[in-house]
Amino acid sequence: MERRLENLKGVVTKKGKDGDEAPPVINTEEKASVKHVTSSDHRGAASVMHSLRKVLDRTEVRIATKNKPEINNMVYDQLLKNRNLEFNALEKSTDLHKLDIQDKYFLDFLEIVNGGYFYNNSFHIYGISEKLDFHDLRFMDNFFHESYQEIVKGMKFFAEDVFGNPFAFLNNKVYLFTIETAEIECLAENFKDFIKLLYEDLDYLTGMKLAAELSQNDNKSLTEGKRLSAKQPFIIGGEYELSNLYLKDFKKNITYNSSIAKQVYYVPDGTKIKIVTKDND
Repeated sequence: MERRLENLKGVVTKKGKDGDEAPPVINTEEKASVKHVTSSDHRGAASVMHSLRKVLDRTEVRIATKNKPEINNMVYDQLLKNRNLEFNALEKSTDLHKLDIQDKYFLDFLEIVNGGYFYNNSFHIYGISEKLDFHDLRFMDNFFHESYQEIVKGMKFFAEDVFGNPFAFLNNKVYLFTIETAEIECLAENFKDFIKLLYEDLDYLTGMKLAAELSQNDNKSLTEGKRLSAKQPFIIGGEYELSNLYLKDFKKNITYNSSIAKQVYYVPDGTKIKIVTKDND
């Protein structure tokens, strides 16, 4: 305390500013230089120093700092303004590197937002959840791989549209995967560019207009592990209209559509085939 008073002696106070000592008074017996910084930044750093009070004098310590990811980028403004349901923030102990996803923009976004439902609950970005399988990125990615096997080799699934068509990282790019046919479409170079593209064609990439036509209860079901499934598969002429759609459990929807995809994926273009559909409801 005496060293701090000595360091601050003669320093003029400024509104909204604190006198910041460098090096910190707790670290040295030498006189420190002082400059004015915003009070919030200074007191945040002070909380770290407070945690060292119980450390014995002259004990050598190493303080590791981690920059907080920034998502206050204009790219995400529209997305966050259209968020219908958010989830609890990630636990501090969560190691996102275990996800084996290389896209820094997505990892930073996930660390702050932890996924959620957007645009009439049509667009769902997976997060980390120990209780909700349909929201847990790890579970969803594993389930897609179990259902489609070699077809989705190398993909890391991170989001879905109103039909349950997932978006995935593959070779460090973002793809749309159609669950009924297993066709893929390259959309963007990274997660941030993907969000920019999303704004340009919201209905195609999310199905938000169909979600808006649902009753309030049915729309809420989209946040409870259900997606819209076609009564008559789109591949054989089914319409993208509510009259041809119904809510289906996410697991059953993926399993049902993967059974169709496996019948057509390996067949050469132009080959006539008979598609067998067996509803699992």
